[in-house]
Amino acid sequence: MAQLTTPPAEVLCPRCSKPLVDPRGLGWCQVCGYCRSLAEDRERLPLAPEPAQRAATAPQAAAAVQVPRWAIALIAGVVVNVVACWAVGRYIPLTPLHRALWTTIQMAAGLLIMFLIQLYALVRIAPEEATLHFFDALVPFRLYGLVCKRLPRLAMVLCASSWALALTLGALLFIGGLAHWLNYLPKSQDSKQHNPWR
Repeated sequence: MAQLTTPPAEVLCPRCSKPLVDPRGLGWCQVCGYCRSLAEDRERLPLAPEPAQRAATAPQAAAAVQVPRWAIALIAGVVVNVVACWAVGRYIPLTPLHRALWTTIQMAAGLLIMFLIQLYALVRIAPEEATLHFFDALVPFRLYGLVCKRLPRLAMVLCASSWALALTLGALLFIGGLAHWLNYLPKSQDSKQHNPWR
């Protein structure tokens, strides 16, 4: 006499209580998309963080990458220029004339670069600001305010002008020697002749 086999009991979905397809294998629910084998794997080895964990770590990750690259480049360029000027003034032996020449040429180069950068910024912003004039490239307070409103698009303008300013001030503060030019004035020559102790 043949034995009757009983059909396997239906396994229901824990989400929607509908029968699972292939309950001994995948355990997939056609209604809500639940998959028992994936849920078991996730319990053994979490594949991705939960949404709550992602939301908690997102502000920390955003805070770590908050500083824009152009700001880092600006600060790094200023530091390099200042350190280089300090090293020249401290470690390179220069006569008073050579020191005055170096400082004058470096300051002139820095001011020229700043002026050219300001002209470039004026040309870039003038189509959007009809009130800008050539005078704004000479006295650039308003111009730099408009540049800052257009960051990061005009970040290179701010970086280059900051580097040029650091070059100019670094020469003045750390290399120095501009007072040497006073020796070439006519009154200085007369005073040297009258005062033999100078």
